[in-house]
Amino acid sequence: MEYGRKLAEFRLDRGMTQEELASTIGVSPEDILSWESCSDYPSKFHLTAVATALRVKISSIIDKDIDAMMAAIHVAETRETLCMATLTALALVCTAGLVATSQLSPDSVPAAANVVKALLLAIFLVLVASRRSKTSLRAKAYREALEAADGSHSAFVLKRKAGKSPKLVALQFVLGVVLAFLLITLLAIIEPGSRLPWVML
Repeated sequence: MEYGRKLAEFRLDRGMTQEELASTIGVSPEDILSWESCSDYPSKFHLTAVATALRVKISSIIDKDIDAMMAAIHVAETRETLCMATLTALALVCTAGLVATSQLSPDSVPAAANVVKALLLAIFLVLVASRRSKTSLRAKAYREALEAADGSHSAFVLKRKAGKSPKLVALQFVLGVVLAFLLITLLAIIEPGSRLPWVML
């Protein structure tokens, strides 16, 4: 990634130290150091503040990194889609299993329901953890940087549109709808006396 080098270059061109830039935008000198060394990435707010303080466009800071950013975003979106697909498949198996159990051995439903609850909770925690992983957070920062720069340069508009991954977005939406339906169905089986599943529908 080149954004750190460009950031340092623009800062030096303005005759500012890391401490002066940090004071201007309200962060610590360590934050500036981490951005310039590319060990961390500024938020959309801080990236805008840096560009304003240095009197440059955001696009001029990140223009060398667009392809790498798009690749990182695609990897994160693909990983999230795979996690959702896994969770949906598991919910489908659990739903089918509970339906079969309720028909073949009604007395076993409570025990099977407890297993399903534990399994779904574990997978849900994995999904949440994947969204909070360093890769996902970095991709989020990249996406925000591209959004902040979008429109400031024609090339950014083209890159941004090309990087939206409409197929992955559509697939995540479909998986989300299917998963919601399966979870409501599971809730109806696990808590047969509850009105919550029908309220959710």
